[in-house]
Amino acid sequence: MGVRILSIGDELLDGSCVDTNAAWLASSLADRGLSVDSINTVPDIVERIASSLVESASQSSLVIATGGLGPTPDDLSREGLAHAIGEKLVVDDAALSWSRSRLEGRGFQFTSPQAGMARRPGSASWFPNDMGTAPPLHAKIGECDVWLLPGPPAEMKSCFEAHVLPGLPSNEPGERSWVERIRCHGLLEAEIVERLGELLDRDNPVQVGTRMSRGIFIATVHAASREQGEPVAASIEERLRPHVLGRGDVTMSSSVGGLLLEQGVTLATAESCTGGMVGACIVDTQGSSRWYHGGVVCYTNELKQSLLNVPSSLFEPGAPGAVSAEVASAMAQGARSATGADIGLSITGIAGPDGGTQQKPVGTVWISIARGEDVTSRCYRFPGDRQGIRRRALTHALQLLRLVLLGEVESASLPWESTG
Repeated sequence: MGVRILSIGDELLDGSCVDTNAAWLASSLADRGLSVDSINTVPDIVERIASSLVESASQSSLVIATGGLGPTPDDLSREGLAHAIGEKLVVDDAALSWSRSRLEGRGFQFTSPQAGMARRPGSASWFPNDMGTAPPLHAKIGECDVWLLPGPPAEMKSCFEAHVLPGLPSNEPGERSWVERIRCHGLLEAEIVERLGELLDRDNPVQVGTRMSRGIFIATVHAASREQGEPVAASIEERLRPHVLGRGDVTMSSSVGGLLLEQGVTLATAESCTGGMVGACIVDTQGSSRWYHGGVVCYTNELKQSLLNVPSSLFEPGAPGAVSAEVASAMAQGARSATGADIGLSITGIAGPDGGTQQKPVGTVWISIARGEDVTSRCYRFPGDRQGIRRRALTHALQLLRLVLLGEVESASLPWESTG
C-alpha cells in the first residue's frame, strides 16, 4: 500500500509552525509495516490543495491530509477536496447537530463560522472528533482512500487512531512488518556508526535506520518478523551499552524512573541555570510521584544558601564560585536533606549569552549526583545558544544519573566533558 501525506497550511510554509504531524503519521504507519512514498506541504489555496490531492491519489492507495478543517476563512481543505472530486459542498445535518452539541456542551456559543465545519463533499463521510470540534472527512478519489484530518496534533492523533488506523492492513506480503526503536544518549554519531558497524549496511535483510532528535539517537529496526529482527535489536543494545535508554517510546525520564524503582530509591533535584527543566521533564512521566520527591530552583546565590545550605564561603572573592564542583556538590546534598530523598541531583552553570569568563566560558555546566556519602561531579562545556546549553544540561544530568545507578559512571563518559 503506497501512502502519501499532505500537510496543509500557510503557517507550515512561512516558518511560523513546525510540521510534527507528518513525522508522527509516518512513524505510526511504519509501525504497521506501511511505507510513506512522499510528504508534501501545501498552502491554503483551494486549487493547490485540489491538485495535490488528485496527483497524490493517482500515485498511491491512501492519502492522509492534515490541517485546514477549522472555522476560519483560510481553512480550505473541504473546498479543496470538493474541487478535487468535482462535487459541491453540502451541509451534513448529523455533523451539524454533533458540532452544535459539542460546542454548547462545553459552554461555547454556536456560530455560523462553526457551522461551516459541518460541510462535506456529497460523496464524502464525516466522523466525530473526540478531541475537538472539526469533524474529519473520508472520501474516494478513484480507487484511492483520502482522509482529511484536523491540524492540531492532539486532534489529528486521536482521529487517526479512532478512524484511519482500524482500516489499515498491518502489512502486505513482502513488506517489513516488525519495527523496533532503540534510544540512546551520550555517544557522538561517529562513535555510534563505528560501534554498529555492519549492522548499518544497506544490503542487509534487516534494515536499520538512524536519526538524532534533540540529542537522543534513535536506531529503527525494520524486519519481516520479530524472529528476524530481534537479534539485530539486541545486538544494537549490546553495542551501545550503557548509554541505551531502552526501546519504543522510552524517554530519558522514564528510563531513569525505571532504574530508581528497581533499586527502591527516590530522587530530588536542585537547579540553577536550567530553571526547573529537569523537574518538568521528570513530572511529564506518568508515575513519577513514586520516585521523585520534588525540586528546588535556586537561581541566585542567596537562595542556594538559604534553601540548600550551600556554604556562603563558596561565593566569596577567590572562592570556587557558583559554577563549580563544590557548589554543585553542596546543592545535590542540600536537595537530599531538604526533601528526604535518597539521591540528590544538581545543575549549576553559565547558559549565556553573557556571564562567561576565560576560565569559565559560556556553556560551562557542573552536574552533581549525591547518594549517601558518595558525590559524583562532572563538568561539561556545552556548545550552542542559551536554549541548547540548557537542554543539553538537562539530558546530560539524567544520563549521568543513569550511569551512577548502573555503576558505570567511571567507565562511561559523556560528550563535552571538561576538567572544569
